[in-house]
Amino acid sequence: MTSGEITPETRLLLIELSEGFAESIRKGTMRLSEGSAKAVAEWAEQVMHPERNKPAADGVHWKNATQICDYIGFTPQTFRAYVRKGIIPKGEKVRGFTEPVWKKEDIDTFAQWYFSHRRKR
Repeated sequence: MTSGEITPETRLLLIELSEGFAESIRKGTMRLSEGSAKAVAEWAEQVMHPERNKPAADGVHWKNATQICDYIGFTPQTFRAYVRKGIIPKGEKVRGFTEPVWKKEDIDTFAQWYFSHRRKR
């Protein structure tokens, strides 16, 4: 087994966790902080799709608009509006990608700023 492959045991655990989370959400008993929910989502993304989390040849972790929306919980319309208004800079054209991409570290910085200011309103 190579690094990044999911064992049958891990896959079963992920399915059980997903079903448990889904049931808790349906019942309204899910009690995760925003940070914990983000950490769980990142972990699941890394385990289920390790190919998406490898750095590009330049060593940078790039994400496209769809991945960013999933990552920070924006709708595509909100994300595009923030890019259009300059709140989020325009994506970069990077060799090996067919659409504009953003550095994950830049998106993390934006998300931290956004969510910290959003709570103060």
